[in-house]
Amino acid sequence: MRKKAVTFLSAVGLILMSFGFSAKADTVKVRCDFYPKGEDKASASEVCTFSQR
Repeated sequence: MRKKAVTFLSAVGLILMSFGFSAKADTVKVRCDFYPKGEDKASASEVCTFSQR
């Protein structure tokens, strides 16, 4: 009985750990500015998501 409980808890622990190590650490919300070609002033701006994969 104890061996089954240890195996079950180990499996649950590994599953929960995998959720904590997702790629969210490499993802951040940023402001994106859109510039018309040749202009130095942004014509629009919005919130974007930047992610390194």
